[in-house]
Amino acid sequence: MTTIKVSNIPEEGLKHHFRLDDEKLKDIVKVDRGMDFHPHTLDVSCDISKIQETVSLDLHLETEIDFDCGRCLESFTLPVKGDAHYTLIPFREDVIGEGEWSGEDDAFGFYREDLIDLESLVYEQILLQIPFKPLCRENCQGLCPHCGTNMNVSSCSCREEQADSPFTALKNLKVTK
Repeated sequence: MTTIKVSNIPEEGLKHHFRLDDEKLKDIVKVDRGMDFHPHTLDVSCDISKIQETVSLDLHLETEIDFDCGRCLESFTLPVKGDAHYTLIPFREDVIGEGEWSGEDDAFGFYREDLIDLESLVYEQILLQIPFKPLCRENCQGLCPHCGTNMNVSSCSCREEQADSPFTALKNLKVTK
């Protein structure tokens, strides 16, 4: 179950654990969103409590995600772990736009119709854990820009041949005053 009914949260709080398999994750991380990653089975645990209508949610997730390296284009798997805290209140149209936002409200949100959709919060956390440019390793040398050889696997002769900079022609330029 990835939806929590707020009115069913007991006074002492609720611990909730669920697992999303590869097939369910494909529904969450839709191809049409333009995301180029493939998460494996995802384990999620939540500590949920509420005071009146305000819900406090501590979320922990663990998964592995398949990427293509941003330099050498080889596939690799990156372990992903994340923790997040959310404060959620019921959505009301008459309240929208009131009050001021502060930097401390980053994990502030709304729930609708007495339901909290954990899948959307999990998806958000997965996106926040993804590196801007995923690399198979920190010192990945990438591909040769001339012949496309993976420089992590073998070397090529292009580096010596193409070592000249586009500014090499300026070396022979004579400036007269």
